[in-house]
Amino acid sequence: MIISNSSADLITINYLKRELTDICASSKSGMESYSGSGAEFIEIDISKQYETFLKAMIKDKIADIITIYYKYIFFKKRVKCSNLCEFEREILLCSVISADLEDDKREVKNQINNFDALPIDGFYNFTMKNLKYKWLELSNYIPKVFMKNQYIDFVSFLLENESASKKIYVYNDNVYDKHYNPLTKSTLLEGCEIGVLKEIILSRCNEIEIISGKSGGVSTENGISAEGDAEKYLKQIYKSRIVYKAECGEGLKRLSTT
Repeated sequence: MIISNSSADLITINYLKRELTDICASSKSGMESYSGSGAEFIEIDISKQYETFLKAMIKDKIADIITIYYKYIFFKKRVKCSNLCEFEREILLCSVISADLEDDKREVKNQINNFDALPIDGFYNFTMKNLKYKWLELSNYIPKVFMKNQYIDFVSFLLENESASKKIYVYNDNVYDKHYNPLTKSTLLEGCEIGVLKEIILSRCNEIEIISGKSGGVSTENGISAEGDAEKYLKQIYKSRIVYKAECGEGLKRLSTT
């Protein structure tokens, strides 16, 4: 299978390489990358033994690219809220991405059928037209001006999550899921300068455990800092879903020493 994208979108290929390297190694599938004619390529020799598993993982990571990287660009061009500062606007954009993330990903994965060659930009521009139309309709519902208190209510509504078991940890500049796997989707949001808050928002979490220690302008020795207004917005959006701990559990301790 050959996956490609424009060199202008190198961040997407780097994301795939980072996410698929260990998966390909463990599934006995070769992977190499190369460049040419203004494009970046990843070639994967999919092992027959692990074909179903590896194809599912490739679909999932490409769906991340479409529904985070391209959706961010799509909405950044269209969402113009005149009374929001840049920090507030970036939180709003991340929240819009996160709100329908799983549904959007499901729609993308259902459209990936060709495992010989997949040019990501072409797939996005031509195959995902219905998804872009849905995004366009959604962009029309986002207020052009937010009244007092409306902004936090709107973002909080977008980030409501009924999955009560979805817990994340914030520790030492990283965000982890409940199994202590590092979350990295925010690496697709180049230019979004709200620190670790963007990874928290993309996680669709129901509970946040913040461990004492420096954590991307959010977590400090007393749990949270005001750098970049992160403290104010994290508390306003997540309210009682935030838990503060003085030290981490054994799972995170092992990660921090490896």
